[in-house]
Amino acid sequence: MLNAGARYAFPVARAALLVLLVFLPFQRRIGLPWAEEILLVAALPLAAILRRRRTAFAGERAFAVAVAALGSACLVSGLANEVPLWITALGTFDYLKAFLFFWMAAVLCGDRVWFHRAYGVLRLVAMLAAACTLGEEVVRLVAGAPGMRRFGVYRVSGLMSHPNEMGLYVIAFFLMETARTTRPHAGIALLYGAALCSGSRMVHAAATVLGAFLLCRRRWMWIPVLVSATFLAATFSFTLQEQQQEPQKGGAGAQIKPSFRAYARARALAVWRDHRAVGAGPGRFGGVIALRTDSPLYERDPWEPRRFAFHQRIRSLDQFAPRLLAELGVIGALLFMLVAAATLRAVWLSGAGVSNDRAMFLALWIIPIYCLGSGLNLASVLVTLMVLAGARAGYSDS
Repeated sequence: MLNAGARYAFPVARAALLVLLVFLPFQRRIGLPWAEEILLVAALPLAAILRRRRTAFAGERAFAVAVAALGSACLVSGLANEVPLWITALGTFDYLKAFLFFWMAAVLCGDRVWFHRAYGVLRLVAMLAAACTLGEEVVRLVAGAPGMRRFGVYRVSGLMSHPNEMGLYVIAFFLMETARTTRPHAGIALLYGAALCSGSRMVHAAATVLGAFLLCRRRWMWIPVLVSATFLAATFSFTLQEQQQEPQKGGAGAQIKPSFRAYARARALAVWRDHRAVGAGPGRFGGVIALRTDSPLYERDPWEPRRFAFHQRIRSLDQFAPRLLAELGVIGALLFMLVAAATLRAVWLSGAGVSNDRAMFLALWIIPIYCLGSGLNLASVLVTLMVLAGARAGYSDS
């Protein structure tokens, strides 16, 4: 019965994952905000059942131990702070879901054919998003429409919901495509052009830092690396000034965002100083769960009203590390980094680090870069990269 069922279960699960990945870049425009969580919860039992039909991928045991340790740390933190069990469970799931997507993809989609087919489809999705973004940029420039600009370029997002999200998505495929091909082509230029339209410091940091690793093999990469590095240098002094300024009363989110990060970081570190070892508990500070469950930490130390209103609107601290420390403490933060290292190790051992296919290993480093200026769970980027990385780790070059 298992053999007959597995014959149909594998292609159905793979098709569902691919449909999800195509949908995620446009999720906030279309709706269905919990689509990835629903699919993950539905598909995990299937992956656990079908796991016996596959050999372990390289590094799977170390990965599983690290995930179990992080889950245990979340549970201990919740119990130590008397957090309701259901909130602890939701908070733990929020930290683990990216890694669960990685494992599930390795089990269900870990073969060469599916990986390359999925990458090809998603590359087209990224180019479609890039083309629409550039089209919007041209229309705005010609029409002289009002909008947010940075160095004369409109910050636009095309079919996606926010310039930062769009920029991170297309720069991920720009870097992967650059690592996979020996010569530049129009698609690469299209992706980088759209990334420029994001006006995002996170995007240009990824292009500069990760693009530099490709310079020895892709000499032409000096052009986008130099452009992005120049953009970062030009905005650095402005960023320092913005972080020192108080937000204007009644201003838009773009006006208070830089100083909000400093304010939120200080609040998170204040929480952490009261719970240094195990944190205040998962789902207790800085994220969607804490806001929706009326965490008592906000009542104990109230925020300034304008800052808290902005926090409620973006539903994060606009950075990840302070929230991680506040909720899980030093122990949980170290274990989270251990799981991340185990994930990278699994992709490296699959052959992506030593063969010509370095693209997936390189792209994963976008995640810690964007966590400097965003929350972790940016689904269109995080889930896409983790599923592709899991599928890549699921088969070996050897």
